[in-house]
Amino acid sequence: MTAKEIAAQIKTDFGVDLDKRKIEVEDIKSFGTFPVTVKLNHGVTASLYVMVSE
Repeated sequence: MTAKEIAAQIKTDFGVDLDKRKIEVEDIKSFGTFPVTVKLNHGVTASLYVMVSE
């Protein structure tokens, strides 16, 4: 799963536009729950978890 896919899913689920370049995520290549950091503004970040399943 890539930052682009995460941004698209957030847009679909919550109606919020996020720039994929502001999403920090490790390379996700398996099922599970992974931490994600989103830079919202200068000095303001949000932490969330992405769950990847079938």
